[in-house]
Amino acid sequence: MASDKKDNVGYHLVDFLSDPEGMTETELDEELDKMNVEVYSLVNRVKSMVNQALEDDRLAWQEAAQANWTAALNRLQGIKSKLLNLPRAKLVEQFEEIKNAAGPKLSVAFREVDPEKMDDDDIRDIIVNLIHLENLESDIDLNH
Repeated sequence: MASDKKDNVGYHLVDFLSDPEGMTETELDEELDKMNVEVYSLVNRVKSMVNQALEDDRLAWQEAAQANWTAALNRLQGIKSKLLNLPRAKLVEQFEEIKNAAGPKLSVAFREVDPEKMDDDDIRDIIVNLIHLENLESDIDLNH
């Protein structure tokens, strides 16, 4: 029963605070006193809740960025795993395909890179890095 009364007071308080228009400050104080509301305590609690919500919102980008980073790393690790099964000739072919599909700046940066002078791990690493930089994984078919 006491819980019902408490819930009822909370409901009336929210209803009251949502539309106190036309009431004087004295009338507001009297109504809040009738509801046993400690105004300063309530104001401090609301400020604290608002500040916490603002802080959570401010930090939300970090959680999203961490989730995106983790997903990208997992995706790239999956690509690298697929590359482990490719013979050297296919790795070189993939490197050339990705290099040619990369944007002009990356294509120029890697134009002198000769995969024939590199070991397989280096070729895989460059492929994964190019894919990451250009986000080409959806455009490149690693299964052909």
